[in-house]
Amino acid sequence: MAIIKSANSEDQLIIDPISKAARITGYKPDGSLATGFAIRNHYRAATTAVFAAAAGTSPFFAIQGSSTKTIRIISIKITGPTLTAAAYLNVICQRRSTVTTGGTATALILVPNDSIHPSGTLSLCNIYTAAPTAGTLIGTVGSIRFLAADTTPVTLVAGLDEFLFYKDHEDGMVLRGINEGVTLSFSSAPGSVVTMNLEVVWTEE
Repeated sequence: MAIIKSANSEDQLIIDPISKAARITGYKPDGSLATGFAIRNHYRAATTAVFAAAAGTSPFFAIQGSSTKTIRIISIKITGPTLTAAAYLNVICQRRSTVTTGGTATALILVPNDSIHPSGTLSLCNIYTAAPTAGTLIGTVGSIRFLAADTTPVTLVAGLDEFLFYKDHEDGMVLRGINEGVTLSFSSAPGSVVTMNLEVVWTEE
């Protein structure tokens, strides 16, 4: 692999030996060095069927960091949320400094985007159908309000909602170590059980 550098050791032009493509050091609009997002190992996890989210305001999804890798959450998506009668719901995304425990959990399978990548190392990637005990709250990092459909259905409004953590100057929601995590929950208890699908994308380095 050929590498051309400037006087600044961080500036590099790399010629890939296989594709022969040139890769250059990227910069953010503020002039700071951009990390190698495009060449990190990407992973996905998703529900295989709709699940009934834990009732109340406890987390219905939790993701925790790794003991060996730096985790960058790229996005968390929920689709088709429905309940007995159509209603507005507010889902909040919160950062935690300790592990979410207990509850009735289903661990999602960690799938690499490329088969040559090693297995994912998240310490936890769970959906919950009964309330867990949430880890210590650092703060709320996202909030989505939407009209959820009724299960009959009469009002066809169930849609797609997503928390994106890679845009503008951001470079993912970073988790360092197994104690750092992110949860999704309702800000107030829904009027009935909410069912949905969920998927998450992250990188490991």
